Amino acid sequence: MRLIWIALVAVTAASLPLGVALAAGGSTNVNHTAWFAARAAGLVAYGLATASVAFGLAISTWSGRRPFGAGAIYDIHRALALLTMVALGAHLLALALDQYARLGPLDLLVPFASWYRRAWTGVGVIAAYLAIAVYLSFYVRDRIGYRAWRALHYGTFLVFILATLHGLFAGTDSDTLWARLVYAAGTLVVGGLLAYRLLRGAGPRPQWLWDLADDATAAFRATAAVGVVGAAALLSSWTVVHPVTAAPPSTSAAAVAADPAPTQGEQGALHFQGAAGPQGWRLFDQGVEMDVTSAGIVLLRDQRTGQLLFESQNRASIAPTRGRFQALLVGSGDYGGARALLDASYAVSGGRVNLYATLLSADDR
Repeated sequence: MRLIWIALVAVTAASLPLGVALAAGGSTNVNHTAWFAARAAGLVAYGLATASVAFGLAISTWSGRRPFGAGAIYDIHRALALLTMVALGAHLLALALDQYARLGPLDLLVPFASWYRRAWTGVGVIAAYLAIAVYLSFYVRDRIGYRAWRALHYGTFLVFILATLHGLFAGTDSDTLWARLVYAAGTLVVGGLLAYRLLRGAGPRPQWLWDLADDATAAFRATAAVGVVGAAALLSSWTVVHPVTAAPPSTSAAAVAADPAPTQGEQGALHFQGAAGPQGWRLFDQGVEMDVTSAGIVLLRDQRTGQLLFESQNRASIAPTRGRFQALLVGSGDYGGARALLDASYAVSGGRVNLYATLLSADDR
């Protein structure tokens, strides 16, 4: 068992820096280290949670217990649960230390209090609290009794569902193909094992709802059925929350800002939210960061990499509470030479900023 613990810890230790490099996408901007670490730790926590749930389901099936024995499978399940708590703690710590998103204690600890993708961040906070409760139940099992402990342990499935939704709809990397494959694979593994457990039963003899002698064939059919349903659910939910737009290949600002689709129901309409500080505003909208400096300079960046996309030529006049401004933006890097007109209205309250904007190509005016 000690070797199993060592192997699991080694895999986790190796996954964190690998995840940082993957999330960073090759960026060398050191100001975003905590942001990349938070995203990487979140993905590692999701992978460990998926593995923990999978081994937990394996304990209750004869086929799952046969390779190593129920005791070893239970120890692995518990070890993975502990490592999930470690990765979850790293995720929260990195978010607290990050100066890029600037998430405060209320954002991280109170469900639906965060300005950043409020609903799905709140779902993640609830999932974290439930995960902690389920893990702590290991230590009170003798006091509360096996039946109560088992009933509480069923909360693991709710944790997995909420964590999947949180990662899919609040994660910065969730608009990438590899991230969607991670969540689809996790759903397929847990859904397939759950179907296998429910349809086959826990005894040594197959107890399928249909008469099949081949245990492996039945497991494959159950997994395939759940996989098809799960993939369809993930794809349909993704389409609803992040509708796909057919933006033509262009170096215009409108093409950058309108991908993903506008959130306000009309082409070009953007809704940025964020914090106001002594140095200015830092706002976000689905992959794009808007910085408005105290001097009135407007900057648009790629949220994942920190790369500067556009910078204003004029200075915006910012009122303390609410107002409107226009900024003429000039492209940078891959968008060098492109120009855009930003028309924005905003409201500031309690250090939080809500800004609605339309971004149009200046060359089309």
